[in-house]
Amino acid sequence: MTLENVSCILNNYPDGMVTVDNMKVVKSPVPELGENDVLLKNLCCSIDPFMRGRMRENVKSYVPSFEKGKVMQVFSVTQVEKIGSAVTDINVGDKYMCFNGIEKYTVLPQQVIKGDGKQSLGSFTKIDQRNPIKDSFYLGLFGMPGMTAWAFFNKVGKPKEGETIFITAATGAVGQVVCQLAKLKGLRVVACASSPEKIGFLKQALKVDEAFSYRDFPDKKSFTEQLRKVCPNGIDIYYDNVGGYILDSALEVMNIHGRVIMCGMISQYNLKDKYQYTLRDITSRRLTLQGCLFNDFFPQCMGEFMQDMIPKLEKGQIIYKEDIYEGVEKAPEAFIGLFNSNNFGKVVIVP
Repeated sequence: MTLENVSCILNNYPDGMVTVDNMKVVKSPVPELGENDVLLKNLCCSIDPFMRGRMRENVKSYVPSFEKGKVMQVFSVTQVEKIGSAVTDINVGDKYMCFNGIEKYTVLPQQVIKGDGKQSLGSFTKIDQRNPIKDSFYLGLFGMPGMTAWAFFNKVGKPKEGETIFITAATGAVGQVVCQLAKLKGLRVVACASSPEKIGFLKQALKVDEAFSYRDFPDKKSFTEQLRKVCPNGIDIYYDNVGGYILDSALEVMNIHGRVIMCGMISQYNLKDKYQYTLRDITSRRLTLQGCLFNDFFPQCMGEFMQDMIPKLEKGQIIYKEDIYEGVEKAPEAFIGLFNSNNFGKVVIVP
């Protein structure tokens, strides 16, 4: 019997704010396997803010644009369901981390999975199933978001015990990890999110020192006043996931020689008219602002990252909240939720 596939494709490129109409869920029969083909069953797919940057036509970037009418390729965990008669060194049941489509099934030639011997962003990486890690965590805590949090915080932030760190989007896929790493390092942690429920999670579950909702402070003036209140000794490290007036406010409260980790600017991704920043504090406070990408640290830091983080998980020093959506049909809703703060934790699609 022919299997039915369900896939999420890019329907058209957004003009301004992304909408559900920019994506389309389609059904089709799964192709028959050739002798060199592998049938993959996708176990979970990652939904991330950087996908918005890939919804631009012919824009040169560190990761290719999505193609109109094609299945959207994202970080995924996939399992071998069936192999062709000529396939070697790939077995039914093997699991991989990779870039793969938001869809139930994928058929690929075996050479795509085997690659060229070089590990790069999105290449197929076989999962050691002896590790005590659930599938979805390879997309979050032990995937791109978790390593982004760990590498940017440790390698760029250069944290010192007793310093103050301010973290935005603090209950998101990256932010929640930074909060916990900072507490374990002995920093004073000030966190920002969007709702009372998220603030409660930050204070009660993650044990941050201060947490508040950015919605209560909707402009630069009020936000700067709030930051001065909750950071009376200034900010040594700002882990920025949002940009906009919040970044501008933080610059005014940074301590001399403070470090700003430029991880993301989700408040700006859908805007045609970008925020105009006031940059005078960068010089007067001798600040370091560093833009960071995951592939600046992958794969060279992957071993160190795993060796540090797996014991923390096993000892209960790290927890990780996920927001799971069941079915490919939920992908557009899940993606839009990133930009209106509807999601709570790492967003994952289970096809």
